[in-house]
Amino acid sequence: MAVIYLCLIYAEPILRKIGRQGIDAATRIVGFFVAAMGMDLIFNGALEFLEPYKNVAKLAVGTWPERFTIFPLTFWRWPH
Repeated sequence: MAVIYLCLIYAEPILRKIGRQGIDAATRIVGFFVAAMGMDLIFNGALEFLEPYKNVAKLAVGTWPERFTIFPLTFWRWPH
């Protein structure tokens, strides 16, 4: 909360320092991370929905993906 307070207090000097292009770049970077988190939520939701059908998938395909996490993102990979 203190960091947010400091950012709001020093918003004008920060804006003058990084300029319009810096704001645009920061907006794009934050948007990318929000989109990545949204895709992660959708993907994990779909996998949670399909989890009861895991045995059917094992019979059909012969395997099921393994989960591994690199904070804050979760990835799935097929075992070899």
